[in-house]
Amino acid sequence: MPFISDSQVGAIQRYVASAQTSMARAKAKAEEKVGEVKDVAEAVGGAALVGFVRGKVEASGKRFVIPNTEVDGELVLGIGLIGSSLLDLFGKYDQDVQNVGVGIMAHYVGQVARQWGTKGSFSAVAGEPQLIAGGGMIGADPLAAALANIV
Repeated sequence: MPFISDSQVGAIQRYVASAQTSMARAKAKAEEKVGEVKDVAEAVGGAALVGFVRGKVEASGKRFVIPNTEVDGELVLGIGLIGSSLLDLFGKYDQDVQNVGVGIMAHYVGQVARQWGTKGSFSAVAGEPQLIAGGGMIGADPLAAALANIV
């Protein structure tokens, strides 16, 4: 009958304890990475969602601004989500809401910067109404559309 010495049992116990510690560290690291992936997905998803909605609104000839103002709706939504999350208005979901708000703000700032780089002039409204045949703009001022058709 085989015999295991006390030192061999001790070595096995140390090996098992070491393996358990390594597995616990790996599990914690994996959970941390899953959290990071979730944060990135929330931010990118917020940008994608607001970009899609903005595209739909502008494709219908409307501007993505607060009605009767020149305040960009995307700017208001992004600041609103970030600000409300910083005020802890969403409880345990504050970080998730903040991530979406950051994604929306990143999309907005990127659009404003692209427009500024393209036109050479700054505008706080990130989008524009879509152009239609004849040089006019859907949803634009009728006088401006008429002048665009003359020129």
